[in-house]
Amino acid sequence: MPSQALPRPDPVSRLPVVILMIKSSCNCRCAMCDIWRDKTGREMPLELVEDWLEQLHALHTREIVLSGGEPLMHSEVEKICAAARSCGFRLTLLTTGLLLKRHAPWISRGIDRIYVSLDGPAAVHNRIRNIPGAYAKLAAGISAVRSLAPNLPIGARCTIQQGNFRNLNETVAAARQLGLDSISFLAADILPGHFSRPDPWTQNGIALSSTDLPALRSVLDRLYAEKAREFADGFIVESPEKLEHKLYQYFQALAGTGDYPAVHCNAPWVSTVIETDGRLRPCFFHRPYPGHPVEQPLEQIINSAPAKDWRQSLDMLRDPICKRCVCTLARSE
Repeated sequence: MPSQALPRPDPVSRLPVVILMIKSSCNCRCAMCDIWRDKTGREMPLELVEDWLEQLHALHTREIVLSGGEPLMHSEVEKICAAARSCGFRLTLLTTGLLLKRHAPWISRGIDRIYVSLDGPAAVHNRIRNIPGAYAKLAAGISAVRSLAPNLPIGARCTIQQGNFRNLNETVAAARQLGLDSISFLAADILPGHFSRPDPWTQNGIALSSTDLPALRSVLDRLYAEKAREFADGFIVESPEKLEHKLYQYFQALAGTGDYPAVHCNAPWVSTVIETDGRLRPCFFHRPYPGHPVEQPLEQIINSAPAKDWRQSLDMLRDPICKRCVCTLARSE
């Protein structure tokens, strides 16, 4: 199977990508996510990040991805980035974009790539974010960064759900209007427990139903026909074939009228997610590994007997979390 062809070295000796969830809070109130309900304001301590950087060098990490919550809400985010950059790591920022303008001066010097959340044209984006003027703030932030660093890559990620699936063409047009370099799409994750949701959790009008599939079919066909240039030049990251799997086939399976796309991922072998409290996860959605990096080196936690046993027994084609995952990682190294 394709997922088996990816390298899966064990014990893990190289982690090309490490995701740091540096802030537990968020400045949006999106319907498809409950992270914003976290009022603790927890932050990943700067001192811990600095301690981990040397260990990440030993694990051959090249890219550090800053996520959250909203990473730009961290009180020492600039210092975290400066420390990582001084050690030679490439930095990718995942952000709502609402604070880009405020932080544009150091971001333009200290970040290698930015991905902003874009839910659609202005009215749709504002409604889904539940923040007045969210689109205008996003536009102002992108403009501020562009004025200081015209060549800094800024892409959009759009989560498709009930509230925006009819607006794919308009969303691509909005990304062009905002001056972005690319846009990618993924289906909304609705599993309970993910994105700080309670378990049980109702889908709350997020997932598409079987009655929505004909409309989605029509919207996708229109996108393929009218945005051929954007597919050809890579502005839309996915090919039409890949979007068929990521959106139509996925929502079809979610509605119980088809099979989920086969998973092509090796995230647990080439990356790790470090939570705000320091726990290490093999990816965004699986349970944390036993152990804590305050007490043990990162490498020992990743290659503990329970961690290796779990990876070696993981069947991504049957595992209920992998099978329904909307955000996979496939790396050749």
